[in-house]
Amino acid sequence: MKYKITKVRLQTNGSKEEHITHVLISDSTATGTELTVSAVVESIKSNDYYYTTGGGETATVEAVYPKGRDPYIRTKPDDTIKDNLLSLPTF
Repeated sequence: MKYKITKVRLQTNGSKEEHITHVLISDSTATGTELTVSAVVESIKSNDYYYTTGGGETATVEAVYPKGRDPYIRTKPDDTIKDNLLSLPTF
């Protein structure tokens, strides 16, 4: 399946570093569907495709598996930051 991420929920830890905890994907409901980052990571493992748009660009969302930390999501690098997940509106 293909899913567009439209908004993110952020949490700030003690060092003021923001990280995404939830995303909102567009779907047939009026408000969209809220997913945890861990649910998106699992879905990506199952070959689902997530993307976001910004500034006329589309970016693929990928799961990252750092050693000693929980997996997280990010956009694959491209020529603009306008399609970065942290550039999306929050909810």
